[in-house]
Amino acid sequence: MITDVELGKRIRIARENRRLTQVELGRRLGYTSHVPIVNLEGGKTHVTLVDLQKIAQILRVPLASFIPDLGGTKELDYSSVSLRADGDLLPEDQANIERLYQAKRKERQNIQQNLLGVDTRSVDGARALARYHLRELGIERPPVNLKNALAHWHIDYDEVDLGERISGVLIRDWQLRLICVNKMDSSPRKRMTVAHELGHFHVGWKGLHYITKLGIRHGEEEGLAYEYANELLAPSMWLKENRERWERNPVGLALECQVSPIALEIWAARVGLPLPLDPELRRKHVEVTETWEKKRLKYSSTTKRAPHTLS
Repeated sequence: MITDVELGKRIRIARENRRLTQVELGRRLGYTSHVPIVNLEGGKTHVTLVDLQKIAQILRVPLASFIPDLGGTKELDYSSVSLRADGDLLPEDQANIERLYQAKRKERQNIQQNLLGVDTRSVDGARALARYHLRELGIERPPVNLKNALAHWHIDYDEVDLGERISGVLIRDWQLRLICVNKMDSSPRKRMTVAHELGHFHVGWKGLHYITKLGIRHGEEEGLAYEYANELLAPSMWLKENRERWERNPVGLALECQVSPIALEIWAARVGLPLPLDPELRRKHVEVTETWEKKRLKYSSTTKRAPHTLS
């Protein structure tokens, strides 16, 4: 079980990350002095479960960041946990919460798998999930109205300046569902970014992503988000049904889907409609890729570690 000293240390680190003083934290907890916070962070007093919940909410961190993972599983990644209890949380209580969490996640995965006939943690599963969502949204053919899709899942949307390296970000916690895209990107790229982040929203299985743990996404999940996004914006069956139109005018079909011609040609090849990239499109594709690579290398050379990538 975690000691009062270790718990106090975790609270101090979370408070400093939020740039709150001990006085400010104490005031928000209803204290008239900062002394209780000094004692709490020093491990001199035992924090109650009620206060620990309040502290987690004030510092905007999941309660799980204060409660150790007794089961040793890396998958346990709460966005938030709210509890109603008569006293302090005991080790067996923590173990019960973890078992409940794992059981419910497994139950949800099984329901999804039975519904789609395939595990969403696979390429076929990610595509099947996108097709299911198209039916759920009542969309029979492109273009997909992403504004309605976001509203359907109660996800807020905004366009902000995310700099040169970030196209978009998905943020979720116990109060917020938000997808932000880089306002400097083109309209097709913004649409692809939104669809991609929706992929993370739906196929993610590593728990909820929250603001205090921004970083490189799980590589396998990244690939599945890509599959989901493309299937959502340009359904593979629809592309195959329009093969003749595709062969005559791939750019026109891309405009119909409201995605970039380059992205659609690459996606079409993945679903069995091989068509060499148009020479001019290929030149532009190489040019864009080389430009982004130069920016990435420049950024990497000025930092001590590789840049984070949020798709």
